[in-house]
Amino acid sequence: GKITKNAWVDYSATSTIVGWSSFTVKDIQYLISGNIVHVRGLISGTSNSTSASFTMPMNYTGGNSFGSLNISVIDNGISYQPPGIARILSTTNNMLFFRDGILSTWTASGTKQINFSFSFKIN
Repeated sequence: GKITKNAWVDYSATSTIVGWSSFTVKDIQYLISGNIVHVRGLISGTSNSTSASFTMPMNYTGGNSFGSLNISVIDNGISYQPPGIARILSTTNNMLFFRDGILSTWTASGTKQINFSFSFKIN
């Protein structure tokens, strides 16, 4: 599909999302400005996996991996502090989410939520 630049694009329906059996909110948006992709959104619902991830329409082309601390998370109904981490390996389009800075896995039941805003580089 076409990748739009300089406008927010709703990617919620197209993304492959892993970690939820159902959603109360599923919102993934991106904006491309030059070679930087800005991503924002909220995914909330019932957890069915110890992982959480979604795909983007383009690959990350930065270094070996990307991490961000601008993620608020709820796991099994509990809000975790400090904020969660988003991570992506170079040349992939799969955004991985962890509930804390030590890359802890999620509970495979209850309410799981990620509220995120971050940016990454593409060519």
